[in-house]
Amino acid sequence: MKNGYQPINHITGAEKNRHDESQSLIYLGLTKREHFAAMAMQGILSSCFASMNPQAEDLAQDALNYADALLIELENKK
Repeated sequence: MKNGYQPINHITGAEKNRHDESQSLIYLGLTKREHFAAMAMQGILSSCFASMNPQAEDLAQDALNYADALLIELENKK
């Protein structure tokens, strides 16, 4: 699932030109995995499941599981 740790927003070519080639680029912001997990958590919290008052740790793990499943499927489709 190497794709899951890629940044959501890549630096564009114009932005790359501003950096010295000898420097490594630093990506700020969320990874794809974090972004997908956040969207999954938002969906879970907006559903009737949230009214069952799940533990926050369980909810977070479920969101990560959904994100990981999506990333695996996306890797398999390549």
